[in-house]
Amino acid sequence: MYYLKAALTLIVGLMMVSSAYSTTPDDIDPNLPQHELVCVNGLVSKRQLATLLLVNAKDYDAVLAISRGPELWHTIFTDDNFCHVPPNCSKEPQSDACKAAAKCNTAKAIAVHAAFSFFTSVNTETKRPNASYVESGRLLSLGQNGVAEQITIYFSNPNDKADPIGCTTEKVRTAQPGFDPTKDPVISKVRVRGLSDDLYIDRNLPQFKGTTPASVNYTADTVAVHTSSLKASGSVGYAFDSIPQTQIVPYFSFNQSNTWTTGKPANFDTNDYVASGIQFERYFDYDGISHVFWFKPQYLFNTTTQARLESVRAIYAPWMDIPFNINTFRQLDFLPGSPWAQVVFNLRGDFGSYANRGNTPAIIATNQDFARAGAQVGFTLTTDGVPNVPSLTLIVTETYLHGFSGYYKSMDLFQASLTYNIINTYVGLTANYKKGRDEDTAIAAQVWTLGLSARF
Repeated sequence: MYYLKAALTLIVGLMMVSSAYSTTPDDIDPNLPQHELVCVNGLVSKRQLATLLLVNAKDYDAVLAISRGPELWHTIFTDDNFCHVPPNCSKEPQSDACKAAAKCNTAKAIAVHAAFSFFTSVNTETKRPNASYVESGRLLSLGQNGVAEQITIYFSNPNDKADPIGCTTEKVRTAQPGFDPTKDPVISKVRVRGLSDDLYIDRNLPQFKGTTPASVNYTADTVAVHTSSLKASGSVGYAFDSIPQTQIVPYFSFNQSNTWTTGKPANFDTNDYVASGIQFERYFDYDGISHVFWFKPQYLFNTTTQARLESVRAIYAPWMDIPFNINTFRQLDFLPGSPWAQVVFNLRGDFGSYANRGNTPAIIATNQDFARAGAQVGFTLTTDGVPNVPSLTLIVTETYLHGFSGYYKSMDLFQASLTYNIINTYVGLTANYKKGRDEDTAIAAQVWTLGLSARF
């Protein structure tokens, strides 16, 4: 229980930090750049702003694309034909030219999304007293109908004086000195997720939107029998990425569902566990696809059955845009608000050996050394970052594993979660449903939960 309390303390601390740095009328919006980065002679330099948006989004393909021509730095935001798509791509999507076009379109979509976020913040900032940025009248008027027209008008003319954004020189509000966990060189490497499998994804990547959040749910009934319950699950890791195209993430994960009733023994779920391990992730790009592999040795202790399991999980996930955006986000312009979505797909294998099979005959009979392999499929749909709509993230996955050895000849697990993002994508309210056998413990469960969640 000590480890569980430590993990919950860290999660709550991150929630408090995120809350402390949410924007209020008296605080600078962290999505707005400092004046010294974009302001020239009292106006926002459109070229400096464009470069900053792409770099902050880690949209390196877009940075490379705009370097190929003198006007491309601003037309990437406005020109629907910025990426040349050969007419035969519907028939030959695997040709080099078609793959390059798809990669370009993804980079352009990320660039436009970054511009959306910037103008959404500027629209709010302009209306505040002592604003640090002020839009021209035309830009401000266009912003009443959304930011799409603002982006088009602003970047269509590269002249900074055309539909300008002014940098105020008097009473400029500055960020209060303090701790920003997203920029701190140490804490920014800390990762909090719902599942340890998601720890390999950096929060600066668009795929971060599709990671599962850690969650905490507490209920108490003090009317008659005085019953209280605590459900908590999550993983906390620290990323080391000093080796190119490689990450090493040691982590601690937990799942606890405990119920206490006055006058009765405490009730602990058989799926309760604490675990620790190291995740090794490596990727390489070939033929327009990022091939991502990760390898995860883990030690798990079931806090209810006392079983101890040493296991290894190996996963392969292709990140690609053609013909489907597998494990990469794409904006769905045919849906209202143009939300973002991705197809989830990976191949996986689990191998485990029990150092202790448990404390009851039934548990001992099923806890046998095992080798399993299969796949996970699903999808993610999110409106995070989409203006004028609630920020929601839906994640649905189905995992199926065939048992080559061990007690179970097959295992499947269905999981679905819907999160209302309260503070960016870091803190939210999550409704979660899980049915099937847990991949770590092989114990069957059918659980609904609703509670506070966090990912970082």
